[in-house]
Amino acid sequence: MMSRIVFATLVAALLTLTPATAGAQPPGSPAAARQVVSANPFGLLIGWFNAEFERQVSESVTAGAGASTFDWGGEHGFSRDDARYVNGDVFVRYYPGGRTLQGFALGVKAGLTKGGSASARFGVGLDTNWNWLLGKRDNVYVGLGFGLKRLVGADSDYPMVIPTIRIINLGVAF
Repeated sequence: MMSRIVFATLVAALLTLTPATAGAQPPGSPAAARQVVSANPFGLLIGWFNAEFERQVSESVTAGAGASTFDWGGEHGFSRDDARYVNGDVFVRYYPGGRTLQGFALGVKAGLTKGGSASARFGVGLDTNWNWLLGKRDNVYVGLGFGLKRLVGADSDYPMVIPTIRIINLGVAF
């Protein structure tokens, strides 16, 4: 189990340290964003927090890492100890339109999920996303997404497949 955590951490570190590809810009246009940091500020109202870092690795592919946590707060029959969900993933997204960080994207992800007092489980999944870069310099990021993640070795404490949702992430592209 520890080797999976170490491996996932190393992969995320390597992906974020990989230099983005360079591209020529027309004179007078703003520099194209190569990476984005985003979070869901609206989720904080219901005790849900998620954040992501995504970086361009080619003309139509990005890689990144994300984490989320949700606290049921003892509702729905859970004790306080069983009320916390925590998830961390590394991902790769393909933008078929050839404009990274903008438009439709298909992604694959892998990472760890832990719910309540149960042990963490490794899982892999797929997601779809739609992102916009807004503002005069295309530096305001808005992202939506949905996916599913299959947990390996899930038991009665976990469903075999869990949804992954980015209701709305807001961020800064640079």
